[in-house]
Amino acid sequence: MTARRWELPAAVIAGVVVRYPFWREALKTPVDGDTAIIGLMARHPLRSVTMWGQPYGSPLEAWLAAPLMALLRPDAATLRLAYFLLGLALIPAAYALARALDARAALPAALLMACPAPYFLMLSALPPPMYPTALLLCAVLLVLAFRLGARLIEGRHPAAGLALWGALAGLAVWTHLMSAAVVAAGGWFLWRRAAPRPWRLWPAVAALVLASAPWWARALADPQGLEMVSVSGRRAGLLEHLAATVPGLHHALGGLLGTHVPLLADDAEHLVTASSLVAALVVVVYGLGVVVAARRAWRASSAEDGGAARARVLLAAAALALIAFPFPLRASPSSVRFLTPAYVPVIAVVMWGAAAAGGRRRAWTVALVLAAAHLATGARLLAAWRAADRAAPPFLLVDLAPVRALLDAHGVRHAYASYGPAYRLTFDTGERVIVSQPWNERFLHHPLPLGRKIGRRGRSLPASRCCQRGDKQPL
Repeated sequence: MTARRWELPAAVIAGVVVRYPFWREALKTPVDGDTAIIGLMARHPLRSVTMWGQPYGSPLEAWLAAPLMALLRPDAATLRLAYFLLGLALIPAAYALARALDARAALPAALLMACPAPYFLMLSALPPPMYPTALLLCAVLLVLAFRLGARLIEGRHPAAGLALWGALAGLAVWTHLMSAAVVAAGGWFLWRRAAPRPWRLWPAVAALVLASAPWWARALADPQGLEMVSVSGRRAGLLEHLAATVPGLHHALGGLLGTHVPLLADDAEHLVTASSLVAALVVVVYGLGVVVAARRAWRASSAEDGGAARARVLLAAAALALIAFPFPLRASPSSVRFLTPAYVPVIAVVMWGAAAAGGRRRAWTVALVLAAAHLATGARLLAAWRAADRAAPPFLLVDLAPVRALLDAHGVRHAYASYGPAYRLTFDTGERVIVSQPWNERFLHHPLPLGRKIGRRGRSLPASRCCQRGDKQPL
Protein backbone atom coordinates (compact mmCIF):
# COMPACT_ATOMS: atom_id res chain seq x y z
CA MET A 1 0.00 0.00 0.00
CA THR A 2 1.43 3.38 -0.98
CA ALA A 3 2.05 6.14 1.50
CA ARG A 4 -0.69 8.23 -0.08
CA ARG A 5 -3.32 5.62 0.77
CA TRP A 6 -2.31 5.89 4.41
CA GLU A 7 -2.41 9.68 4.49
CA LEU A 8 -6.06 10.28 5.30
CA PRO A 9 -6.48 7.39 7.80
CA ALA A 10 -3.37 8.63 9.62
CA ALA A 11 -4.82 12.15 9.85
CA VAL A 12 -8.14 10.80 11.16
CA ILE A 13 -6.32 8.70 13.78
CA ALA A 14 -4.47 11.84 14.87
CA GLY A 15 -7.81 13.59 15.14
CA VAL A 16 -9.18 10.79 17.34
CA VAL A 17 -6.17 11.01 19.66
CA VAL A 18 -6.45 14.79 19.97
CA ARG A 19 -10.21 14.86 20.50
CA TYR A 20 -10.53 11.86 22.82
CA PRO A 21 -9.68 13.72 26.08
CA PHE A 22 -12.24 16.42 25.23
CA TRP A 23 -14.84 13.75 24.49
CA ARG A 24 -14.12 12.09 27.85
CA GLU A 25 -14.80 15.39 29.60
CA ALA A 26 -18.00 15.77 27.58
CA LEU A 27 -19.15 12.35 28.82
CA LYS A 28 -18.78 13.65 32.38
CA THR A 29 -20.87 16.73 31.55
CA PRO A 30 -24.68 16.50 31.71
CA VAL A 31 -26.43 17.43 28.48
CA ASP A 32 -27.85 20.94 28.34
CA GLY A 33 -31.33 21.81 27.17
CA ASP A 34 -30.37 22.36 23.51
CA THR A 35 -28.49 19.05 23.25
CA ALA A 36 -31.32 17.22 25.00
CA ILE A 37 -33.68 18.49 22.30
CA ILE A 38 -31.49 16.92 19.60
CA GLY A 39 -31.56 13.64 21.53
CA LEU A 40 -35.33 13.76 21.79
CA MET A 41 -35.65 14.60 18.09
CA ALA A 42 -33.41 11.64 17.25
CA ARG A 43 -35.91 9.41 19.04
CA HIS A 44 -38.75 11.01 17.06
CA PRO A 45 -37.13 11.96 13.73
CA LEU A 46 -40.36 12.79 11.90
CA ARG A 47 -41.97 14.88 14.62
CA SER A 48 -40.92 18.36 13.42
CA VAL A 49 -39.30 20.25 10.55
CA THR A 50 -37.54 22.71 12.91
CA MET A 51 -35.64 22.34 16.13
CA TRP A 52 -38.27 21.65 18.78
CA GLY A 53 -39.73 24.79 20.28
CA GLN A 54 -37.98 27.03 17.73
CA PRO A 55 -39.21 28.52 14.44
CA TYR A 56 -36.00 27.67 12.56
CA GLY A 57 -33.31 25.02 12.23
CA SER A 58 -33.61 21.58 10.68
CA PRO A 59 -33.86 18.10 12.21
CA LEU A 60 -30.89 16.97 10.11
CA GLU A 61 -28.54 16.62 13.08
CA ALA A 62 -31.11 14.45 14.83
CA TRP A 63 -31.50 12.35 11.67
CA LEU A 64 -27.75 11.75 11.63
CA ALA A 65 -27.77 10.77 15.31
CA ALA A 66 -30.86 8.55 15.03
CA PRO A 67 -29.12 5.47 13.49
CA LEU A 68 -26.46 5.53 16.22
CA MET A 69 -29.09 5.84 18.93
CA ALA A 70 -31.05 2.97 17.41
CA LEU A 71 -27.93 0.80 17.07
CA LEU A 72 -26.48 1.55 20.51
CA ARG A 73 -28.50 3.20 23.27
CA PRO A 74 -30.65 6.34 23.05
CA ASP A 75 -28.75 8.10 25.81
CA ALA A 76 -26.36 11.00 26.37
CA ALA A 77 -23.20 8.95 25.69
CA THR A 78 -24.43 7.97 22.22
CA LEU A 79 -25.38 11.56 21.50
CA ARG A 80 -21.88 12.69 22.49
CA LEU A 81 -20.46 10.02 20.17
CA ALA A 82 -22.49 11.42 17.26
CA TYR A 83 -20.93 14.86 17.77
CA PHE A 84 -17.48 13.30 18.13
CA LEU A 85 -17.90 11.64 14.72
CA LEU A 86 -19.19 14.84 13.13
CA GLY A 87 -16.06 16.61 14.35
CA LEU A 88 -13.86 13.89 12.87
CA ALA A 89 -15.69 14.13 9.54
CA LEU A 90 -14.25 17.61 9.03
CA ILE A 91 -10.77 16.06 8.67
CA PRO A 92 -11.44 14.24 5.36
CA ALA A 93 -13.46 17.29 4.27
CA ALA A 94 -10.43 19.55 4.78
CA TYR A 95 -8.23 16.98 3.01
CA ALA A 96 -10.52 16.85 -0.04
CA LEU A 97 -10.92 20.63 -0.16
CA ALA A 98 -7.16 21.29 -0.05
CA ARG A 99 -6.48 18.48 -2.53
CA ALA A 100 -8.84 20.19 -4.99
CA LEU A 101 -6.37 23.10 -4.94
CA ASP A 102 -3.05 21.23 -4.76
CA ALA A 103 -2.32 17.61 -3.83
CA ARG A 104 0.69 18.76 -1.80
CA ALA A 105 -1.60 20.73 0.51
CA ALA A 106 -4.03 17.90 1.26
CA LEU A 107 -2.31 16.07 4.13
CA PRO A 108 -1.04 19.24 5.88
CA ALA A 109 -4.60 20.60 5.77
CA ALA A 110 -5.96 17.33 7.19
CA LEU A 111 -3.37 17.42 9.98
CA LEU A 112 -4.32 21.00 10.81
CA MET A 113 -8.00 20.00 10.97
CA ALA A 114 -7.01 17.07 13.18
CA CYS A 115 -5.34 19.60 15.53
CA PRO A 116 -7.62 22.58 14.91
CA ALA A 117 -8.13 25.89 16.65
CA PRO A 118 -9.43 25.17 20.19
CA TYR A 119 -12.90 26.42 19.32
CA PHE A 120 -13.31 23.41 17.02
CA LEU A 121 -12.11 21.04 19.74
CA MET A 122 -14.94 22.46 21.82
CA LEU A 123 -17.38 22.00 18.91
CA SER A 124 -16.41 18.32 18.66
CA ALA A 125 -17.30 17.73 22.31
CA LEU A 126 -19.78 20.30 23.67
CA PRO A 127 -21.22 22.02 20.59
CA PRO A 128 -24.34 24.11 20.21
CA PRO A 129 -26.77 22.14 18.02
CA MET A 130 -26.87 22.51 14.23
CA TYR A 131 -23.37 23.98 13.89
CA PRO A 132 -21.37 20.71 13.47
CA THR A 133 -23.73 19.50 10.74
CA ALA A 134 -23.85 22.89 9.00
CA LEU A 135 -20.04 23.09 8.93
CA LEU A 136 -19.72 19.62 7.41
CA LEU A 137 -22.34 20.44 4.79
CA CYS A 138 -20.50 23.64 3.88
CA ALA A 139 -17.23 21.79 3.29
CA VAL A 140 -18.92 19.06 1.24
CA LEU A 141 -20.70 21.69 -0.87
CA LEU A 142 -17.40 23.33 -1.84
CA VAL A 143 -15.71 20.01 -2.70
CA LEU A 144 -18.69 18.95 -4.80
CA ALA A 145 -18.84 22.35 -6.54
CA PHE A 146 -15.21 21.98 -7.63
CA ARG A 147 -15.84 18.53 -9.08
CA LEU A 148 -19.00 19.63 -10.87
CA GLY A 149 -17.25 22.74 -12.19
CA ALA A 150 -14.65 20.57 -13.92
CA ARG A 151 -17.40 18.61 -15.66
CA LEU A 152 -19.19 21.77 -16.75
CA ILE A 153 -15.96 23.11 -18.27
CA GLU A 154 -15.70 19.90 -20.29
CA GLY A 155 -19.13 20.65 -21.78
CA ARG A 156 -20.93 17.92 -19.87
CA HIS A 157 -24.27 18.34 -18.10
CA PRO A 158 -24.04 16.52 -14.73
CA ALA A 159 -27.72 16.89 -13.88
CA ALA A 160 -27.68 14.34 -11.06
CA GLY A 161 -24.60 15.90 -9.48
CA LEU A 162 -26.08 19.39 -9.73
CA ALA A 163 -29.31 18.19 -8.16
CA LEU A 164 -27.30 16.65 -5.33
CA TRP A 165 -25.40 19.92 -4.83
CA GLY A 166 -28.67 21.88 -4.75
CA ALA A 167 -30.25 19.45 -2.29
CA LEU A 168 -27.25 19.67 0.06
CA ALA A 169 -27.23 23.47 -0.29
CA GLY A 170 -30.93 23.56 0.62
CA LEU A 171 -30.31 21.33 3.63
CA ALA A 172 -27.46 23.61 4.73
CA VAL A 173 -29.60 26.77 4.48
CA TRP A 174 -32.47 25.01 6.24
CA THR A 175 -30.14 23.88 9.03
CA HIS A 176 -28.52 27.29 9.56
CA LEU A 177 -28.61 30.48 7.51
CA MET A 178 -24.91 31.12 8.14
CA SER A 179 -24.39 28.48 5.43
CA ALA A 180 -25.66 30.98 2.86
CA ALA A 181 -22.15 32.48 2.50
CA VAL A 182 -20.72 29.14 1.34
CA VAL A 183 -23.76 28.39 -0.82
CA ALA A 184 -23.37 31.78 -2.54
CA ALA A 185 -19.64 31.23 -3.19
CA GLY A 186 -20.19 27.71 -4.53
CA GLY A 187 -23.13 28.82 -6.65
CA TRP A 188 -21.09 31.66 -8.13
CA PHE A 189 -18.33 29.20 -9.07
CA LEU A 190 -20.80 26.87 -10.79
CA TRP A 191 -22.44 29.77 -12.60
CA ARG A 192 -19.05 30.89 -13.96
CA ARG A 193 -18.27 27.34 -15.08
CA ALA A 194 -21.67 26.91 -16.73
CA ALA A 195 -21.32 30.09 -18.85
CA PRO A 196 -22.37 30.79 -21.54
CA ARG A 197 -25.16 28.29 -20.82
CA PRO A 198 -26.09 28.94 -17.18
CA TRP A 199 -29.49 27.32 -17.73
CA ARG A 200 -27.67 24.02 -17.22
CA LEU A 201 -27.74 24.76 -13.49
CA TRP A 202 -31.52 24.41 -13.27
CA PRO A 203 -31.35 21.04 -11.41
CA ALA A 204 -29.26 22.69 -8.68
CA VAL A 205 -31.61 25.67 -8.36
CA ALA A 206 -34.73 23.50 -8.26
CA ALA A 207 -33.25 21.12 -5.68
CA LEU A 208 -32.06 24.03 -3.51
CA VAL A 209 -35.50 25.63 -3.48
CA LEU A 210 -37.23 22.33 -2.68
CA ALA A 211 -34.76 21.20 0.00
CA SER A 212 -34.88 24.56 1.79
CA ALA A 213 -38.69 24.80 1.53
CA PRO A 214 -39.30 23.74 5.16
CA TRP A 215 -37.36 26.84 6.20
CA TRP A 216 -38.59 29.51 3.78
CA ALA A 217 -42.21 28.32 3.81
CA ARG A 218 -42.31 28.55 7.59
CA ALA A 219 -40.40 31.88 7.57
CA LEU A 220 -43.04 33.37 5.28
CA ALA A 221 -45.78 32.27 7.66
CA ASP A 222 -43.95 33.05 10.92
CA PRO A 223 -41.70 36.16 11.08
CA GLN A 224 -39.86 34.61 14.04
CA GLY A 225 -38.27 32.25 11.53
CA LEU A 226 -36.04 35.13 10.43
CA GLU A 227 -35.09 36.20 13.95
CA MET A 228 -31.59 34.76 13.74
CA VAL A 229 -30.75 37.13 10.87
CA SER A 230 -32.79 40.11 12.00
CA VAL A 231 -30.68 43.27 11.74
CA SER A 232 -32.78 45.48 14.01
CA GLY A 233 -35.20 45.14 16.88
CA ARG A 234 -36.63 46.79 19.95
CA ARG A 235 -33.30 46.67 21.75
CA ALA A 236 -31.16 48.18 19.01
CA GLY A 237 -31.32 49.59 15.50
CA LEU A 238 -28.99 48.47 12.72
CA LEU A 239 -26.46 51.31 13.07
CA GLU A 240 -26.39 51.05 16.84
CA HIS A 241 -25.82 47.32 16.62
CA LEU A 242 -23.04 47.66 14.04
CA ALA A 243 -21.35 50.29 16.21
CA ALA A 244 -21.20 47.75 19.02
CA THR A 245 -20.21 44.75 16.88
CA VAL A 246 -17.77 45.91 14.20
CA PRO A 247 -15.11 47.26 16.60
CA GLY A 248 -15.01 43.83 18.26
CA LEU A 249 -14.77 41.86 15.03
CA HIS A 250 -11.08 41.17 15.64
CA HIS A 251 -12.01 39.50 18.93
CA ALA A 252 -14.38 37.07 17.22
CA LEU A 253 -11.82 36.41 14.49
CA GLY A 254 -9.17 35.72 17.12
CA GLY A 255 -11.48 33.22 18.77
CA LEU A 256 -11.96 31.48 15.42
CA LEU A 257 -8.22 31.19 14.79
CA GLY A 258 -7.17 30.31 18.32
CA THR A 259 -6.02 33.35 20.32
CA HIS A 260 -8.63 32.46 22.93
CA VAL A 261 -11.54 30.09 23.43
CA PRO A 262 -14.64 30.28 25.66
CA LEU A 263 -15.43 27.40 27.98
CA LEU A 264 -18.75 27.12 26.14
CA ALA A 265 -19.87 28.61 22.83
CA ASP A 266 -20.62 32.35 22.96
CA ASP A 267 -19.60 32.72 26.60
CA ALA A 268 -18.06 36.17 26.91
CA GLU A 269 -16.97 35.95 30.54
CA HIS A 270 -15.24 32.58 30.93
CA LEU A 271 -12.37 32.56 28.45
CA VAL A 272 -9.20 30.53 28.14
CA THR A 273 -6.53 32.66 26.48
CA ALA A 274 -3.45 31.54 24.62
CA SER A 275 -0.05 32.66 25.83
CA SER A 276 1.20 35.88 24.28
CA LEU A 277 3.69 33.99 22.13
CA VAL A 278 1.12 31.48 20.89
CA ALA A 279 -1.47 34.19 20.18
CA ALA A 280 1.05 36.24 18.20
CA LEU A 281 2.17 33.14 16.31
CA VAL A 282 -1.38 32.22 15.36
CA VAL A 283 -2.24 35.73 14.15
CA VAL A 284 0.98 36.17 12.16
CA VAL A 285 1.01 32.73 10.52
CA TYR A 286 -2.67 32.72 9.57
CA GLY A 287 -2.49 36.36 8.48
CA LEU A 288 0.57 35.91 6.29
CA GLY A 289 -0.83 32.65 4.96
CA VAL A 290 -4.06 34.28 3.81
CA VAL A 291 -2.18 37.24 2.28
CA VAL A 292 0.20 34.97 0.34
CA ALA A 293 -2.68 32.80 -0.87
CA ALA A 294 -4.77 35.82 -1.89
CA ARG A 295 -1.92 37.40 -3.84
CA ARG A 296 -1.22 34.20 -5.70
CA ALA A 297 -4.91 33.48 -6.32
CA TRP A 298 -5.61 36.86 -7.89
CA ARG A 299 -2.40 37.10 -9.89
CA ALA A 300 -2.86 33.74 -11.59
CA SER A 301 -5.47 33.23 -14.28
CA SER A 302 -7.83 30.26 -14.25
CA ALA A 303 -6.17 28.92 -17.37
CA GLU A 304 -2.74 29.02 -15.73
CA ASP A 305 -3.68 27.52 -12.41
CA GLY A 306 -6.96 25.75 -11.68
CA GLY A 307 -6.04 25.78 -8.00
CA ALA A 308 -5.95 29.58 -8.02
CA ALA A 309 -9.51 29.82 -9.35
CA ARG A 310 -10.69 27.45 -6.64
CA ALA A 311 -8.73 29.30 -4.00
CA ARG A 312 -10.58 32.47 -5.00
CA VAL A 313 -13.85 30.68 -4.27
CA LEU A 314 -12.66 29.65 -0.80
CA LEU A 315 -11.44 33.16 -0.08
CA ALA A 316 -14.79 34.51 -1.24
CA ALA A 317 -16.66 32.08 1.04
CA ALA A 318 -14.56 33.15 4.02
CA ALA A 319 -14.92 36.84 3.15
CA LEU A 320 -18.71 36.58 2.80
CA ALA A 321 -18.95 34.89 6.21
CA LEU A 322 -16.84 37.70 7.69
CA ILE A 323 -18.84 40.47 5.98
CA ALA A 324 -22.19 39.00 7.03
CA PHE A 325 -21.10 38.35 10.62
CA PRO A 326 -21.73 41.81 12.20
CA PHE A 327 -25.26 42.35 10.86
CA PRO A 328 -27.62 39.94 12.70
CA LEU A 329 -28.69 41.20 16.10
CA ARG A 330 -27.60 37.90 17.65
CA ALA A 331 -24.00 38.55 16.60
CA SER A 332 -21.50 39.93 19.09
CA PRO A 333 -17.73 39.86 19.54
CA SER A 334 -18.19 36.64 21.52
CA SER A 335 -20.39 34.91 18.90
CA VAL A 336 -17.54 33.01 17.28
CA ARG A 337 -19.83 30.24 16.01
CA PHE A 338 -21.32 32.54 13.36
CA LEU A 339 -17.84 32.79 11.79
CA THR A 340 -17.12 29.05 11.78
CA PRO A 341 -18.02 28.43 8.08
CA ALA A 342 -14.87 30.39 7.20
CA TYR A 343 -12.45 28.08 9.02
CA VAL A 344 -12.11 25.05 6.74
CA PRO A 345 -11.78 27.26 3.61
CA VAL A 346 -9.08 29.29 5.39
CA ILE A 347 -7.15 26.13 6.30
CA ALA A 348 -7.28 24.93 2.70
CA VAL A 349 -6.13 28.21 1.13
CA VAL A 350 -3.36 28.75 3.70
CA MET A 351 -1.97 25.26 3.01
CA TRP A 352 -2.35 25.80 -0.74
CA GLY A 353 -0.53 29.12 -0.58
CA ALA A 354 2.30 27.60 1.44
CA ALA A 355 2.66 24.64 -0.93
CA ALA A 356 2.50 26.84 -4.03
CA ALA A 357 5.12 29.25 -2.65
CA GLY A 358 7.56 26.81 -1.05
CA GLY A 359 6.51 23.28 -1.87
CA ARG A 360 5.45 20.45 0.41
CA ARG A 361 8.07 21.30 3.05
CA ARG A 362 6.71 24.84 3.47
CA ALA A 363 3.18 23.53 3.81
CA TRP A 364 4.24 21.01 6.47
CA THR A 365 6.13 23.67 8.40
CA VAL A 366 3.10 25.96 8.52
CA ALA A 367 0.77 23.11 9.46
CA LEU A 368 3.00 21.85 12.27
CA VAL A 369 3.54 25.33 13.73
CA LEU A 370 -0.19 26.06 13.78
CA ALA A 371 -1.08 22.57 15.07
CA ALA A 372 1.38 22.96 17.97
CA ALA A 373 -0.04 26.39 18.81
CA HIS A 374 -3.60 25.04 18.76
CA LEU A 375 -2.72 22.08 20.99
CA ALA A 376 -1.02 24.35 23.51
CA THR A 377 -4.20 26.40 23.97
CA GLY A 378 -6.37 23.29 23.67
CA ALA A 379 -4.53 21.82 26.67
CA ARG A 380 -5.46 24.94 28.63
CA LEU A 381 -9.11 24.52 27.65
CA LEU A 382 -9.07 20.88 28.72
CA ALA A 383 -7.55 21.80 32.09
CA ALA A 384 -10.22 24.49 32.58
CA TRP A 385 -12.98 21.98 31.83
CA ARG A 386 -11.54 19.51 34.31
CA ALA A 387 -11.46 22.14 37.04
CA ALA A 388 -14.88 23.64 36.33
CA ASP A 389 -17.96 23.01 38.45
CA ARG A 390 -20.69 21.86 36.08
CA ALA A 391 -23.37 23.38 38.30
CA ALA A 392 -21.72 26.82 38.21
CA PRO A 393 -21.43 29.33 35.35
CA PRO A 394 -21.00 29.01 32.46
CA PHE A 395 -22.29 25.42 32.51
CA LEU A 396 -25.20 25.85 34.94
CA LEU A 397 -26.00 22.14 34.71
CA VAL A 398 -27.32 21.36 38.16
CA ASP A 399 -27.50 17.66 39.04
CA LEU A 400 -31.10 16.61 38.39
CA ALA A 401 -30.74 13.12 39.89
CA PRO A 402 -32.48 14.16 43.17
CA VAL A 403 -35.38 15.59 41.16
CA ARG A 404 -35.68 12.39 39.12
CA ALA A 405 -35.63 10.35 42.31
CA LEU A 406 -38.34 12.53 43.87
CA LEU A 407 -40.55 12.29 40.80
CA ASP A 408 -40.11 8.52 40.65
CA ALA A 409 -40.79 8.12 44.36
CA HIS A 410 -44.14 9.86 44.00
CA GLY A 411 -45.05 8.41 40.61
CA VAL A 412 -45.10 11.80 38.91
CA ARG A 413 -44.98 11.34 35.14
CA HIS A 414 -45.86 14.83 33.86
CA ALA A 415 -44.40 18.12 35.06
CA TYR A 416 -43.56 21.70 34.19
CA ALA A 417 -40.12 23.33 34.45
CA SER A 418 -38.03 26.03 32.81
CA TYR A 419 -36.30 25.45 29.47
CA GLY A 420 -33.13 23.61 30.48
CA PRO A 421 -34.48 21.27 33.18
CA ALA A 422 -37.59 20.51 31.13
CA TYR A 423 -35.81 19.01 28.15
CA ARG A 424 -32.98 17.53 30.24
CA LEU A 425 -35.36 15.62 32.49
CA THR A 426 -37.43 14.39 29.58
CA PHE A 427 -34.34 13.13 27.75
CA ASP A 428 -32.50 11.73 30.79
CA THR A 429 -35.52 9.71 31.93
CA GLY A 430 -36.05 8.23 28.48
CA GLU A 431 -39.38 10.12 28.39
CA ARG A 432 -40.61 8.14 31.34
CA VAL A 433 -41.27 11.61 32.75
CA ILE A 434 -42.52 14.26 30.30
CA VAL A 435 -41.55 17.78 31.39
CA SER A 436 -42.46 20.94 29.50
CA GLN A 437 -42.07 24.67 29.87
CA PRO A 438 -45.29 26.37 31.00
CA TRP A 439 -44.82 28.68 28.00
CA ASN A 440 -42.16 29.09 25.33
CA GLU A 441 -39.48 31.14 27.08
CA ARG A 442 -37.48 31.83 23.91
CA PHE A 443 -40.13 32.33 21.23
CA LEU A 444 -43.44 33.55 22.58
CA HIS A 445 -46.53 31.93 21.05
CA HIS A 446 -44.44 29.31 19.23
CA PRO A 447 -45.86 25.84 19.99
CA LEU A 448 -44.20 23.52 22.50
CA PRO A 449 -44.29 19.85 21.47
CA LEU A 450 -44.06 18.51 25.00
CA GLY A 451 -46.55 21.08 26.26
CA ARG A 452 -49.19 19.71 23.90
CA LYS A 453 -48.42 16.18 25.05
CA ILE A 454 -48.79 17.12 28.71
CA GLY A 455 -51.95 19.06 28.03
CA ARG A 456 -53.65 16.02 26.53
CA ARG A 457 -52.83 13.77 29.48
CA GLY A 458 -54.17 15.62 32.46
CA ARG A 459 -54.85 18.83 34.29
CA SER A 460 -52.40 21.06 36.09
CA LEU A 461 -52.73 21.21 39.86
CA PRO A 462 -51.63 23.88 42.34
CA ALA A 463 -48.30 23.57 44.08
CA SER A 464 -50.01 22.59 47.34
CA ARG A 465 -50.79 19.21 45.78
CA CYS A 466 -47.32 18.75 44.34
CA CYS A 467 -45.98 15.26 43.80
CA GLN A 468 -49.27 13.43 44.20
CA ARG A 469 -49.29 10.22 42.19
CA GLY A 470 -49.83 10.76 38.49
CA ASP A 471 -50.14 14.54 38.72
CA LYS A 472 -48.34 17.12 36.58
CA GLN A 473 -46.55 19.61 38.78
CA PRO A 474 -44.24 22.60 38.52
CA LEU A 475 -40.64 21.89 39.52
